[in-house]
Amino acid sequence: MLRAPRRPLGPPAFVRASTLVFGAATLAGCVAFPFATPPAQVEIGVGPRAVDAPEDPAPAPAPPPTSPLPGVPFAPRAVAPQEPRGTSDTPVEVHAGIAPLGFAEALLDRRADVVVGYVYQGGSLARVHGAYLHGDGVLGMFPVGGSAIARVGLRVELRMIGEEDTRRLGRGVAAGGFAELSTFTFGPFGSSDRSGGAVGVAYGEGGIGVSALGHYAQIDEITLSGFSVALALRLPMTLGLVYKWGLPGGSKKSKSKSSSESEEEETPKPAVPHTPRR
Repeated sequence: MLRAPRRPLGPPAFVRASTLVFGAATLAGCVAFPFATPPAQVEIGVGPRAVDAPEDPAPAPAPPPTSPLPGVPFAPRAVAPQEPRGTSDTPVEVHAGIAPLGFAEALLDRRADVVVGYVYQGGSLARVHGAYLHGDGVLGMFPVGGSAIARVGLRVELRMIGEEDTRRLGRGVAAGGFAELSTFTFGPFGSSDRSGGAVGVAYGEGGIGVSALGHYAQIDEITLSGFSVALALRLPMTLGLVYKWGLPGGSKKSKSKSSSESEEEETPKPAVPHTPRR
């Protein structure tokens, strides 16, 4: 039984097409890079925080100084007392996470939500960061304008955090409430100028909101507790291209040309002798 020879498997068609388009764009003087972002939620907040940390051990007392002259008593200098270490500060707290339930339009009127991501809390007394997972329970929903929806609910957040620049790890929890206004987005976007730009499509839930959370964390012997109020942004999924016009080295040619022109302009012309009139 005769069998047709198998052709070697190559890359998928869209990969070959993307390679051809990228190569053609490069030859035409345009360099393009694809990008993609998932449905996301970003929060930036601030609020008071109490820090309970063990005091640094006091240094060993120095031996009493002696006078260089025999029989002359030594008069020690007055030393100012050290200021007590602070126990509170006002850190900035940043959340950046993926919101998978914001991908489907059918889930716009959902009663629960979940976000997983990265949290950073920086202050003058302690800087901590790590992973978080929070769950939302919607207590009330109200349609706004026919295409948007307002939500009000409660939030519980679990954190696995550590102190910055150390290997100390700990756990934390936060709880509070939130309110947001969201709508579903689907459409193209783009911006460009003489040097390049970006084009793409956005699909997913977008919106704005506020949250107020009380938080507590324990990292070894350090205890952190406080309260923060944050501004929240929901961002849809995006898929697109960032491109830049211009061949490599084109700027150098123009630069060398301009320099040669400037040299010609700077070269003094010979003076024409002046003949007096009779």
